[in-house]
Amino acid sequence: MIKSLINLLGVFGLMILRIIYASLVWGIACWKFWYWFLLPVFPALPQVGYFECVGLMMFITLFKNHTAQAIIKDELAQVSNNTAQVVNTIMPWLVLFMGWFVHAFIVK
Repeated sequence: MIKSLINLLGVFGLMILRIIYASLVWGIACWKFWYWFLLPVFPALPQVGYFECVGLMMFITLFKNHTAQAIIKDELAQVSNNTAQVVNTIMPWLVLFMGWFVHAFIVK
């Protein structure tokens, strides 16, 4: 009984840590993209802070198409659950790198 409770708390804690990590990292990507791409085109937009971008990304997550994600997860389950977790962990960094590349070499 106690082991089951400890395992449940561990899984819940890991889920909370992953949510916090995803929010913070996608907030970095949103913040950088705001200043790299939106403000030069629309200078009347307000300046936003990092934590405002974290909140914006959390708000955008509410409207994501979770059905499409479930289909992708079913396909990835055939590959490996660990591979899907690694992809979800590094995806914001890949998006940020691609945005940096476009900002540094294509837009300017």
